[in-house]
Amino acid sequence: MKLVAGPWGDLSEDFHVLLGIFAKNRATAEARSKGRGGGPSSGELGKCIGEIRRAMSVQVVRSQSLCLLERIAQLGSGARAAGDRRKAVQRLEEIRRRQTQSYNASVRNRGLSRIGRAFVPQ
Repeated sequence: MKLVAGPWGDLSEDFHVLLGIFAKNRATAEARSKGRGGGPSSGELGKCIGEIRRAMSVQVVRSQSLCLLERIAQLGSGARAAGDRRKAVQRLEEIRRRQTQSYNASVRNRGLSRIGRAFVPQ
């Protein structure tokens, strides 16, 4: 099941199916609480679907706006310094990775003589 909300608050088909299930169960529970055992009417079901979709849409748009505001907050005065720190860490990681590769290459060839000679430990 793919529950996805798009950038403009649109929902995937699976999301719509799930919201329909929520609305049907809610409408059935409301009908039972009012003493009707036959199930919800189409008007009650439509009302529940509208309420649940509206609540979900508000939540999706609110979450997307909070995400955008969090990203904007990172563009403040310290963003450049943070970027410089990330670049320094990346350079150090690259240096360490190269050192590890060279060490592994030297250990892998240790104890073996050069090509053309007998394998004699050094």
